[in-house]
Amino acid sequence: MGLRILNQLVPKRAVLKRRPIHVGMRCPESVAAAAADPLWYRDPLKVRTVVSCINVTLFVQANAAGLKEPLFIQQGVQDKTCSVVALRRLLPFFASRRVTYCEVPDGFHDLHHDPETPLCIERMVNWLRTSIANPQDL
Repeated sequence: MGLRILNQLVPKRAVLKRRPIHVGMRCPESVAAAAADPLWYRDPLKVRTVVSCINVTLFVQANAAGLKEPLFIQQGVQDKTCSVVALRRLLPFFASRRVTYCEVPDGFHDLHHDPETPLCIERMVNWLRTSIANPQDL
């Protein structure tokens, strides 16, 4: 409730300091590239962003039982932003029994800047191809 009021009054107020870039990535080249990129957002998270993240989380929790579409989820086990334990607890609540869940044992949050990015993309593309070719099997 307090954050919603703050969101109305001061949506652009900084409330959470961001973690350093290297906390979300394990690929040294990607960390260096992100650190050098002037467009990489480094400022603290604003009230509006935090409230939006909380709202999305609450929506997924409230609607998991109604999600019947096939789901493909990849999660880095070393992710410091999104808890792998919390995701494992949420999985049984999805109405869809067509959930493909892949854990990346040494993966961090940013799986598209990771040594295993090619494997993660290949897994996802294969899942999509299978989904399109055989939607009844999902």
